[in-house]
Amino acid sequence: MPIPIDMFPCFRGKKMKQMKAMAAANGVPDLILHNNNNQPERKAKQDEESLYNPALTEEKEPNENKTDLEEEPVQSERRGSFTEAVSNFLRPPKDGQKKPPAAERKMSRKHSMLLRLEEFEDYKKHLKNDIGDLNDTIELLKNKIIELEEQLLQADDDMEVMKEEKTLVEDELEKARVQKEIIECQKTDLVEQMKDMQKDIKDLEEKCAMLQQRNMDLLAQINRTDEVSEDTRKNIEDVQIKLSKVTIENTDLCTRMEVLASEKEMLSEENQALKDDLAAMETDLTQIKLERKTKEEQYSSQDVFIKELLQYKERCEKAEQDNLVYQQQVRALAERNLRLEQELADSKNSNVNSSQSLSTTCCSQNLRQQTLNRLSEDIDQDFA
Repeated sequence: MPIPIDMFPCFRGKKMKQMKAMAAANGVPDLILHNNNNQPERKAKQDEESLYNPALTEEKEPNENKTDLEEEPVQSERRGSFTEAVSNFLRPPKDGQKKPPAAERKMSRKHSMLLRLEEFEDYKKHLKNDIGDLNDTIELLKNKIIELEEQLLQADDDMEVMKEEKTLVEDELEKARVQKEIIECQKTDLVEQMKDMQKDIKDLEEKCAMLQQRNMDLLAQINRTDEVSEDTRKNIEDVQIKLSKVTIENTDLCTRMEVLASEKEMLSEENQALKDDLAAMETDLTQIKLERKTKEEQYSSQDVFIKELLQYKERCEKAEQDNLVYQQQVRALAERNLRLEQELADSKNSNVNSSQSLSTTCCSQNLRQQTLNRLSEDIDQDFA
């Protein structure tokens, strides 16, 4: 808090009324001398009156002592002793006493004037000192006022800077609030997307389980077809035995039987090739399963796993279609095998028509070979 400053302080018991007194400090001695020049005449008149009326001196002395001599005890004592002597000397004589002569009165007046001059000089010195102190205080006050004005200017600048910073901070707060709302909306959208993705993953897992079961069923059907092919092989061997008997009985059919034997060897080789292909297909299936497991372990992130699941879904759909085609082909093979069995039974019953039965068996074997080739190609396409 700033210290309150009194712009009109008290000096020598008197309060300053205007600041012009400080500006006119250089003219103070002249004023004092001017007053001192008029003072003796006025004092002489008062002394003459006091000779005839001592009550005036007794009333005026305490008033004079109150004004200027309260703060100077030595001068007041000197003046008091002198005034007492002068009053005693200048009192009207009592009965039987004489009046003092004029020379003595003049001396007393001169003495009083000298005392007055000394007092005025002391008073002038005190005034000069007080005026110098006042000028120093005014300079200090001016410096303080300048400092306070500078501080006010700095405070105004600081207030403007603070207002600008406040506006910037408010703008940043509004931007942060808007970003927060956007982030919250994005967060809710992401949570919903995650829930949907989890549902899709569960559905895909269920579909994968269904496809695995279908693959197992298809493998079982393939094994059954292998068993059926073995039965057909046995039947072919029986037919070959019968054909050998027919060759013994019918020498004309020897050449044809040799051709059939060569064709049989070709079929056996093709059957072995088909077996090898089936074994390779089984190994490929095992490798694919292993690769699937490794890929599921490797693809830990959701995005890549989802892409792989979608690709796997497409592959599974293709495999389902291929499996349907394969089932149709297997059914056709089963029907053809039944036809072959019927034809073999007819060949047993009719040894006469052995040539016809051999031709039909050759045709059936060719058809079987074609179907097996088609199956192998379909399986290769499925794995591709």
